[in-house]
Amino acid sequence: GKNLARMEMRIFLEELMRRLPHMELAPDQAFHYLPNMSFRGPEHLLVRWDPDRNPERRDRALREGRMQFPIGAPATRLLARTVRVASVIPEADGVVGLVLADPTGRPLPAWTPGAHLDLVVGSFSRKYSLCGSPDDLSSYRIAVLREADGRGGSRHIHEVTAAGLEVHIRGPRNHFRLDESAADYVLVAGGIGITPIVAMADRLKALGKRYRLHYCGRAPETMAFLDRLRRDHAGHLRVHAGSEGGRLDLAETLREASPDALVYACGPARLLDGLSGLLAGTPERLRVEHFSSTATGHDPSLDAPFEAELAD
Repeated sequence: GKNLARMEMRIFLEELMRRLPHMELAPDQAFHYLPNMSFRGPEHLLVRWDPDRNPERRDRALREGRMQFPIGAPATRLLARTVRVASVIPEADGVVGLVLADPTGRPLPAWTPGAHLDLVVGSFSRKYSLCGSPDDLSSYRIAVLREADGRGGSRHIHEVTAAGLEVHIRGPRNHFRLDESAADYVLVAGGIGITPIVAMADRLKALGKRYRLHYCGRAPETMAFLDRLRRDHAGHLRVHAGSEGGRLDLAETLREASPDALVYACGPARLLDGLSGLLAGTPERLRVEHFSSTATGHDPSLDAPFEAELAD
């Protein structure tokens, strides 16, 4: 019955708001709440409206029932929050930073290092990691790399996004959560993969944890947040710029860390595959986030039975 009730409630509320958008609470009323432990709601709720302002008195389509709206639970892709671009900041060659804020000035939902959101601009929806400070909920900060060979989303964002533009977001969600219980950490970022890693580095520094941050890129001018990282994480940061001959030695990087150090990495597939191979014996130490989905179509020939034991 739950799904039927949700559908009925949605139809009721949408129809009510469509027909009486100017309805408001009656002033000076006292609320008396139901005296039980199952529900928290008032016994009565008084509202008022002016019938002369009803939309169907002005719009014949409403009166004739031609207005259509979807029935059923709202689709996840439609549940988006409106935010305003507060500023656009050049972060590096080909990388632009966006500061997003609530149009009414309200605080945004809390997030943790590693979280991402879906940014909806025009017909494009793309996922971007949050790279600001979780302690500052007055805005979100993301960075967008312009991908010339991509599907057009990043190019569109670079071309049309300006301060004052209203866009939509979904989330934040975190599938790359930082485990704060370890004593030692190795953070590895390749290119724009620095975006989730920078918030992790800030958090580990605040916790007083031991960590090393390895940042790889083609050249310093293409590496976002490099100046801030050098300022805030001096002594922990190692920059590996290809134009300066700074190639990252993954094996040596892992040898320098303690045997139980957690490794967090985000970057191109070759970087993540290299780490995965070196940590094949202790895969639980490695946590990665890919630039894009690595999933492929279902291959029945790879199906195999397995047993899972769920311990309380």
